[in-house]
Amino acid sequence: MTVPFSTPAVSPCPPYCIHPMDPWLAQSAASVVFPHYRNHLNGTDPARIRLAAVAQGDSATRRVLGAILVEIDQPNATVLSLAVAPEFRRRGIARALLERALKQAEIQGAKRACLSFVSRMPQVTALKALLRSTGWSEPAPRILFAETAPQQVLQQAWAQRVLSRGPRNAIAFDWSDLTPADRAFVEAEIAAGRYPQEVSPFWDEGNIAPVSLGLRAADGRVVGWLACHFVPQRPGSIRFSRSFCHAETAFRGNGAWIMAAALGRHVNSSLHQSHPTVLFDVDERNTAMMTVYRRRIAPYIDSSYQSYLVAKDLC
Repeated sequence: MTVPFSTPAVSPCPPYCIHPMDPWLAQSAASVVFPHYRNHLNGTDPARIRLAAVAQGDSATRRVLGAILVEIDQPNATVLSLAVAPEFRRRGIARALLERALKQAEIQGAKRACLSFVSRMPQVTALKALLRSTGWSEPAPRILFAETAPQQVLQQAWAQRVLSRGPRNAIAFDWSDLTPADRAFVEAEIAAGRYPQEVSPFWDEGNIAPVSLGLRAADGRVVGWLACHFVPQRPGSIRFSRSFCHAETAFRGNGAWIMAAALGRHVNSSLHQSHPTVLFDVDERNTAMMTVYRRRIAPYIDSSYQSYLVAKDLC
C-alpha cells in the first residue's frame, strides 16, 4: 500500500507517493543514497525496510525524490540512510519517509529507533531541526574522526619513545596471523562483556588493511589490537578503526604503543604511496583511546569531525 502526499502550496515539489523499494526504484535511488548503502537497496529481507518517495506521473516522469533504509535488529530499528535529492530538500519528504519507515518498524515489533549522523554533513542543521521536531533525543557524541598524514604523528617524540621500548608484557603479531583459537577467545570475551563490543576487531573484515596489529600476553591471551581498514569512499586513506588494549596494570601504555606501531607500518609500507592519509576513528565510549588521542594525536590533526547518535522510543 502506498501513502500519497500532495504538493504543499508553497513548494514546487511534485506530488509523490511512498513505495517499497523494487529493482527499478533501487537503481534510481542509488543516485541520492550515500555510496556505502547503495548495495543495500535491493533485496527482500523483512528485517530491512526500504522505501522511496516517487514523483507521480507516467514512466517517463517518475523519479525518486528521496529514500530511506532502516535495519531492524529487535528490539531496535536503525536508520542506516535517509536521503533526499538536493533540489527537493526542505519540502517535507524526509519527514514523510522517516515517519512511514518508523511506523512500519513499530508494526514489525521494534521498540526503539536510533540514527547517527556526522557534523560535517551540509544539511546537518536541517536534519537536527527535523529530529528535534519529531521527538528524538538530543544528539550524543559517538565517534570522533580525525585525518592527517601519518608521518606527522609518527615523528613526534612520544611515538619514537614508545616504539623504542616496545609493548609492555605482550608480543605484537600481524593481525592476519590471528588463529581460530585467538578469534574464539576474543569473541567469548566480548560476549561476556569483558571486552567492549563497540571496538570489536571483527567489524568490516572485508576491508581490513595489512597494517593491523594484535597483542598477545605470555599466557596466550589476545590483550590488544588495532584493526585498520581501507575506506572505499576515501581511496587515499587508511582508517584506524577499532582499537583496544587490556586495562590490567601490566599492559598500561600499550594503547600509545600500538597506535605508533601501526603508523610506522603504514609509513614504511608500499601502501603509503597509494594511501598517504590516515583517518583516526575513536569511539567516545573508549575512554582509554580517547585519552591517547587527546594527549598524543590531536595536536597534529589536519581536520576532524564528529558523529552523533540520537534515539526515539517507538511505543
